Amino acid sequence: IARLQLQSGSVGICTAKLGEAEALFAQGVEPICMTTANWSPRKIRRAMQMRKRNARFIQAVDEEANARQLSDAFFG
Repeated sequence: IARLQLQSGSVGICTAKLGEAEALFAQGVEPICMTTANWSPRKIRRAMQMRKRNARFIQAVDEEANARQLSDAFFG
């Protein structure tokens, strides 16, 4: 379905869960925007590992502290 959406003109695919984003990316789907913030250290690491592999992955945040955690995980 994601591929059909992209072929029909969608500019990207949104996911609510990190596992969904990982599964889509493993199948070559991108860009991906994850709309749910990740707060657990494990999920933050996973999200930033995915970002390092996929420059078109966007992780939404809803608080400044979470943005800092993501940045620390990406650059740290």
